[in-house]
Amino acid sequence: MRDRLAPVAGLIRANPRYCCYLLARLLSTVETSSFAALLSAALAGYGGGAADVGQAMAVTLVAGMAGMLIAGVLADRMRHLTIVALCQGLRSATFALTAALVLTDTATVPALVGLAVLAGAAAWMQTPALQNLVPDIVTQASLTQAHGVAQIMSSASATLAQAATSSILILAGPGWTFGALTATGLLSTIVFALLRTVTVPPAPPAAAAPITITRVRHVTRIWLDDLLAGWRVIAARPWLWTLTALTAVRRAGWGTAVLVLGPLLATQHLEGALTSWGLVTAAISVGVTCGCLLITLAPASRVGVLLCGAALADALFIATMAADLPVALICAAAFLCGTVSCVDLVLWTSFLQRALPAQQHGRVLAITTVGSNLLIPIVYPYAGPLTDAFGLAAVYTGLAAAIVLGAGLALGAARTCPDHAGAFSPDCTEAGASVVGRSSRPAAG
Repeated sequence: MRDRLAPVAGLIRANPRYCCYLLARLLSTVETSSFAALLSAALAGYGGGAADVGQAMAVTLVAGMAGMLIAGVLADRMRHLTIVALCQGLRSATFALTAALVLTDTATVPALVGLAVLAGAAAWMQTPALQNLVPDIVTQASLTQAHGVAQIMSSASATLAQAATSSILILAGPGWTFGALTATGLLSTIVFALLRTVTVPPAPPAAAAPITITRVRHVTRIWLDDLLAGWRVIAARPWLWTLTALTAVRRAGWGTAVLVLGPLLATQHLEGALTSWGLVTAAISVGVTCGCLLITLAPASRVGVLLCGAALADALFIATMAADLPVALICAAAFLCGTVSCVDLVLWTSFLQRALPAQQHGRVLAITTVGSNLLIPIVYPYAGPLTDAFGLAAVYTGLAAAIVLGAGLALGAARTCPDHAGAFSPDCTEAGASVVGRSSRPAAG
């Protein structure tokens, strides 16, 4: 165990840049994790309800996915830190304006929803640069450990932040709570701005001239060319787009079962109602922490096959809820589901950053992230009507069956996904570089 902990301890002890990144990300997580609950409380004070929250989240998802495609291209042309700091600053500004409106009692439901959409879209646009900031700070050999430690600390900070936000909300109301989160976000922005990476790839000279207001058409063509180059990287690897499609099925199914229908299931079928559901969600959180710790200490290979196995764990969790099993068994399945989710959260991200061309990380991550969430706005609106028509058990069974079917269809392509040893061969890098063409960015020495 000591031998496995040594690389992780050395990473934290010997890399002050990484420690600075962890601090900034933790502060950012505090702001993000409290967003939905705080928005609900603020809207409730001005006559808004669940429909307004749902509308804000739906519009945020669509706007965020569109913005992420733009941010993904920019992440391959600009300094990652610049994008992260700008997006973080924009989120903090929207929180500050929201706090001012609520404290002065001049807020309206449309204004709160609009600011929420702006803050949420900024969080989405930050993702490609934030994820690809890690390879700028640590070596490739430490990528999995770096992502794992960051995910563990983010999960813990999110849990503590939600509890702290609830307490401040009860004691001081939504206005001052938004103000507290504004201070947290501003501190995160400052820490990100002070961070210095090991390598900062410059933007290619050819891209600098066209990016002017008077040549919007040229800029649009450059953006589309860059985005198309990223798509070619994905299309050239069947295992990548197949596993992205599987992830889309998993996220839509899991989100429908847990986020959309979970509270309804708790009130209708679980003994203890919301208390029991709290135990289930806690089991997921504990599983995520344990899984990230396991992946960090013992990085695995055969990532594609592991993703298919993680899908089966999701299906098992949903099936236990469909079968109306005791809460203890549902919690056990939830813990397993949370544990294997780290294949997505840690192993898959670090694997892609090693296996794909560095010049394409931003746009490829943006495209795969959008693809992974594409089914959510399609599936979520039909969860309620289908439940009314067929019942909770039938809907949960259908979700579990869809995930199992997706895993079975993806397994063949998943087996062709290179393991950690084969993924970083020169052939892989050259194949990706041949697609990049004129959009390639020279590595900074």
